[in-house]
Amino acid sequence: MSAKRERKVEARSNPAAGSSGEPPPYLASKLSADTLDTLRLVVFSIGVAVTAFLVSKFAVVSNFGEVAEQKKRTSLPNEDSIENLVWSDPPNTGVLMTEEELSKYDRNAEKVYLSIIGEIYDVTSGEIYREGGYGYFVANDCSVGFQTGNPENCTSKITELPYQTLDSVVGWSMFYRTHENYTFVGKLIGEFYDENGEPTESLKYVVDGFEKAKVYHKQIEDDRANFPTCRKLWKREEGSTLWCKDNMLQVRKRKSPLVPRMRTNPISGKELCVCVEVHVALKDKDTFRLYDNCDQESQECKIPPK
Repeated sequence: MSAKRERKVEARSNPAAGSSGEPPPYLASKLSADTLDTLRLVVFSIGVAVTAFLVSKFAVVSNFGEVAEQKKRTSLPNEDSIENLVWSDPPNTGVLMTEEELSKYDRNAEKVYLSIIGEIYDVTSGEIYREGGYGYFVANDCSVGFQTGNPENCTSKITELPYQTLDSVVGWSMFYRTHENYTFVGKLIGEFYDENGEPTESLKYVVDGFEKAKVYHKQIEDDRANFPTCRKLWKREEGSTLWCKDNMLQVRKRKSPLVPRMRTNPISGKELCVCVEVHVALKDKDTFRLYDNCDQESQECKIPPK
């Protein structure tokens, strides 16, 4: 090995050249003590910023989990949950509280209470009731608002709701009854309970209406299984495209292809596009109405923009 080659190998293996983790001599000589302190401060600041960002994201995700858990209660339960959801009386314990007394337990109080269907719950542990959008639920009975999700509907006048929607409100009530962190406080004197804690006509409306709602939604689900809703695609320039797929009907074996038709739902009274076997549609044209400019045996129908 030549002397020049040996000097290169020695330079690479020499700890003084930077292999010990310290800055190489040529670099250290160019960096003043103030510059090194500045670099250390920048690195430290970046670390603090990253840590704060991760902590904030974790807090948002944690809070979102509880918000998501509650938001899913605002939509109608599926068929199984409706069948399994059973109304039962709240615990025969706790206090009787007036609306004025309840109003003191708002988001700024030491303890935060809310009422649903006249049942008062301590939700102090839920930060979303202090700082989040759910704050308008607290310190009063907002049973109607639980169903509509609208702060302007924060009222206990439950009889203003159609019975078909009461399963949603009862579902919210069950959510609070079974929550691991929220506790039952007592009953609210007013819309649902009198001064002796006895049920009022409004509570009876909820109980009876809830049972009717379960039957209603079961009928809707059964009807949808026989007549599935059409697929739909809308474009501003082209209008709507309605179509059906043969695998949409799972209840029984098809006898003919599925075609889109307008039909008035006999349960809800709403007009919807449904998929029906073509031989059934042709046999009952009054019930299953053909869209304009559509072929009666086509599985796809285009509706031009108005």
